[in-house]
Amino acid sequence: MFKSSTDSRLNGYQFSLRQLFLWMHIVAVACSAFAGVVHILAGNYQELRVLFTAMTIALASVCALGCGAALERKRAMIFPVAGLVLTLLGTLMLLYLIWREPTRGPMVEFFQWTTVICIMAVACSHISLLSIARLSKRFRWAMLLAVFSILTVASFLSLFITSPQLMESWSGSLTIIAVAAISDAAMSVLIPIFHLLSYREMNALDSGVEPRLESIDAEIAHLEDRLAELRQLRMENSYDYGLEESGVLAR
Repeated sequence: MFKSSTDSRLNGYQFSLRQLFLWMHIVAVACSAFAGVVHILAGNYQELRVLFTAMTIALASVCALGCGAALERKRAMIFPVAGLVLTLLGTLMLLYLIWREPTRGPMVEFFQWTTVICIMAVACSHISLLSIARLSKRFRWAMLLAVFSILTVASFLSLFITSPQLMESWSGSLTIIAVAAISDAAMSVLIPIFHLLSYREMNALDSGVEPRLESIDAEIAHLEDRLAELRQLRMENSYDYGLEESGVLAR
């Protein structure tokens, strides 16, 4: 009784935690839509800070949703945690850029680092979403390729923003970004399909059917080896017995 009540409380806590980012996203989208309609109807096209703020929070909640889902299922814990931290930091930096007074002068470096943090937050959220898929052993290469492609695109884009002269001097950078982006897009489509193809196998693994089948196969292989030994032993004994009979008849 005590265990079941404790589990129910934990399940309720996890459910509320899972829904937090979803409700944040719903509220942010509703606020951004309302703010946009109000500003358009009022004819105020200059002061759109409220709209941009709501849009920023809505996009941040989308990233947080992916990281929260991966955290809840305990998949690739490094990327969801990093994604949540980078999402929070990037949101605060974007809100500062939205609400700062333009009279303070340009902030080129701050804008560059804000963009880099947002790119890395999106990359970690993307990896977190893909890590939710449960893949069998024959499809796990797809996840490794997806992680490598996503981090490659994010890293090269960050270098392009922070050091454009370095990227321009390297002629092969755009080729690498294009190849990694194509691979990223392909794996993003294929991994959900591989997840569906692995559904029965992973369910069998969870239910213990696959280990039982493996043990049965191992026992069959052992019995087949033993049967082969017995047959070989029988042939040898039959040969010896035939020699003895032929010796008796010769006498």
